[in-house]
Amino acid sequence: MDNINLMEYWIKSSDEDYDVMKVMVENKKNTWSLFLGYLVIEKLLKGLYAKK
Repeated sequence: MDNINLMEYWIKSSDEDYDVMKVMVENKKNTWSLFLGYLVIEKLLKGLYAKK
């Protein structure tokens, strides 16, 4: 897997987690939404790292 595909994988995965996080916030599941927010940030950073 080359770096561009790896970057796209991490960004797509973070987008999916972000959508789930928004649903959790709407349902007042704050602990899980914070955890998913952390995962979103981590995956975006991995995508940026893969780009470089």
